[in-house]
This record gives sequence, C-alpha cells and structure tokens, in this order.
Amino acid sequence: MWSLFKDKLQDIREQFGLRNHCKLMSQKTNIASQEYHEYLEMQITRSYFKRSNPFPEHSRELINKIADTVEIGGLDVLCVGCRNLHEIKYLRDKSAKKVVGIDLYSEDSDISVMDMHSMSFNDNSFDLVYSSHSLEHALDTLKAVSEFVRVVRDGGFIVIEVPVNYKTRGADIVDFVSLGKLHNYFKDNLNKIVWSESVGTRDNDEENITAIRTIMEIRKNNSRSQVDKS
Repeated sequence: MWSLFKDKLQDIREQFGLRNHCKLMSQKTNIASQEYHEYLEMQITRSYFKRSNPFPEHSRELINKIADTVEIGGLDVLCVGCRNLHEIKYLRDKSAKKVVGIDLYSEDSDISVMDMHSMSFNDNSFDLVYSSHSLEHALDTLKAVSEFVRVVRDGGFIVIEVPVNYKTRGADIVDFVSLGKLHNYFKDNLNKIVWSESVGTRDNDEENITAIRTIMEIRKNNSRSQVDKS
C-alpha cells in the first residue's frame, strides 16, 4: 500500500513540475494562446515520459545514410526533438564538428530546452539540421519549417524523417502523406533533393507504419527548386 502511495505521490510531483515547465515555455516563446498552452502540455509530457527510450534503429540508419551521403566531418549539426543523447552521440561518432540538441524537456546540458517553432539560435548557425520523427508534432508546420531554414546555412542540409499515411492523434498532428508534399514545404529554398526514400518502420509496439526520409540541400532566397510534385 505504501509503495502505491509513493508512486502516486511521485506522479503528482512530476505532473506539477511539468505544468510549471509548460508555463515557463509559454513565457519563453511569448505565445499566449490556450491552444499553444495545451499543445505544449501534451508535447512536454510526451517528451518527459519517453526520455529514457532506447536508440531507435531507424534513427541509426538515417544517420548512417547522412554519413554515407554528406561529408559530415567538420559540420555543425542541430538535432531537433532528440529527447535524449542517443542521436547526439551517434552524430558525434560520425565526426560531426559540433552537435546541439533541442527539445521541450531536457535533463542534460547537451540538449537545450527550446521549441522548434521559435528557436533562439542566430540565423545561419548550422550546416545541417536533423529532425527524425519530430516535425509531425508541429502545431504550425510552416513556422517550424521556416525556423529550420532560418538557422541552416546557405548550401547546408536539412534531413527529415516523418511517418506518413497514419492516423493522426494526440501529439501526432501532421500527416505529410508523400515525399512530394513534404518537399513542397521547403520549395522556396530547396536547391536539390540529395536523397529520399519511403520505408516501413515500427513506430511503436502496436502498428507498423510507413515513413519517408529525405536529405535536402538548401539555398537561401533561391527561386530554383527541384521539387517532386507527386
């Protein structure tokens, strides 16, 4: 009985701490809407309770593909929505010069508490922006994409993996449907599609879903684009 009480008390403390964290995040981003507050509460809670998840094999595969396709040695990399250190450490193992992580909740100094809709980095801060299974959680996809483009350097790369053709619910907000539709979000700054593929991947213990992956070379203020219209 005492053990159950302690567990319940810990749950209450955790939830109280997350609510306070949510309030601080709302103040930090200067977005006061109730919709955004509810969004933050949902996403922060998700990040918190998944913070100890193991390194997903699909993320390892994507980083391997980056290393095989792009000269990653010496690059400054931003890892969006990393949750824990697995992706950061693996990118460093691949000889990235600097790897910075961001998420809505963090227990490590290598992961800054930050919202992808409103990042505090200066323009042109990174050579590569990496986002594996995070962009589908965006409340405002266009705003998040604009931030990805803003912080990447001219000629740099944006790497995305997202699930497609799945049932959106809860924290899973956006279905990008196809590579073409995903690429279209970046069309004003998309210089070249370096690599793309659709894969079957296990998102959780309940369902197999399809994911799309892409490596894009970005040009700032570029009218030319090589976008798949499918």
